[in-house]
Amino acid sequence: MALGDSYRFSGQQAKAVAAYQHAIELAYKTFQLNSQNAEAWGYLAMCYAKTGNHAQAAQDIARARAIDGESNELMYEEATVRALAGRTKEAVAGVEQAALRSGYPLKEIEGDPDLKSVRETPEFAKLAAEISSKLGK
Repeated sequence: MALGDSYRFSGQQAKAVAAYQHAIELAYKTFQLNSQNAEAWGYLAMCYAKTGNHAQAAQDIARARAIDGESNELMYEEATVRALAGRTKEAVAGVEQAALRSGYPLKEIEGDPDLKSVRETPEFAKLAAEISSKLGK
């Protein structure tokens, strides 16, 4: 997925889609060994979200969360899937859940280009302030 991200952020969309498609193929091979691999379902959801297949991404992240509802990484990925689909309000709620309930690092959220729409909301500014105050910053 990192190769696809590199292409996407450098404006090479066709190469990005091809890289994500390859990652999708590899994820499906993982399911031949273990169809209950929540991490692989989350990875697959992220790949689909980054190719613009938001419906499939939503299905796959829901499946991942059904397998492991407590994973902060999957909470974060769910928020990212929502943000990439333009569902900013829901993405903010997901980021809040990942950060406050599960301790996902604020620094990661602040540096993730896929969450730009989230960071531009007043709700995120409040969340960041709340997290910073809890950490004693």
